[in-house]
Amino acid sequence: MGHGVAQVCATAGLDVTLMYRQPSRLDEALAKIRNNLRLLVDVGHMTSSAAEATLAHLSGSGDLAAAVKDADLVVESLPEDLELKRGVYRDLDALCPERTVVGSNTSSFRITDLGAATRRADRVCGVHWVAPPYIVPVVETIAGAETSAATMALARDFVRRVGKVPVEARDVPGFILVRLTNALYNEAMALVEQGVASPQDVDNAYRLGSGMLTTLLGPPRQADLAVNKNTTASVLAYLYDKTGETKFKPLSILAEQVAAGRLGLAWGKGWYDYEGRDPESIRRWRDENALALLELVRRQGLLVEDPLPG
Repeated sequence: MGHGVAQVCATAGLDVTLMYRQPSRLDEALAKIRNNLRLLVDVGHMTSSAAEATLAHLSGSGDLAAAVKDADLVVESLPEDLELKRGVYRDLDALCPERTVVGSNTSSFRITDLGAATRRADRVCGVHWVAPPYIVPVVETIAGAETSAATMALARDFVRRVGKVPVEARDVPGFILVRLTNALYNEAMALVEQGVASPQDVDNAYRLGSGMLTTLLGPPRQADLAVNKNTTASVLAYLYDKTGETKFKPLSILAEQVAAGRLGLAWGKGWYDYEGRDPESIRRWRDENALALLELVRRQGLLVEDPLPG
């Protein structure tokens, strides 16, 4: 992850120092970046000159003090070992200039717990990327209990400057992305374990079914456009009654939406407000973009049971 984040920042024109204590790891990271850039050039996503410019903004160091001595922002991408991270945060606190903001790429640990290892908790935040970071366009930004508003503004500006879309999450274990993806993975594994479907049929049901529109809209907006909240509540109640599994128990927030008449697009409001907007135009926008996505999937040869090469 670290080398991918460095690549994105360097492509955006920022000067980046990659820090690895072992020279072999640094060489490996730079080799991976060159391979990534070659792929982007090969598929027409980047020009050769832009790839060369990216490399020109990158340097490497095996000395933490030298790597961070002039840093405005440090992005930490260590393995998910809390004590390892906290130890490095203590070192960063001692070595970085006072102005330096430390952003963690942790996918699970609370930012508050990381910031507590420093004397600059107001300048510690989360900047959680998704692999591969040079492709996935979203980055989570997370404030710890002591993180200042100025630090969060800097984090959001940084994410936008490198061409990504920031989403802000509360400082809870797993934030947004890890909780969503792991809930999906866990349910997919449950379907296989219970003999409901094969792994391939689960994959195809999602990627060629609900996953396509969810990719376009996101779960809350897709729910607004697809069905009304009464239907969603009824389906969940049925699943909960038949399975007894608490993951299907309708949440109180859903009951509140139903009681408030926030049933979806056709009612003018759901998770989002649609007052003054033409429902038919919104549906047409959805369908046009879904058809464009479908055509891309078809052109790429992905409308098959097994899309992998070989």
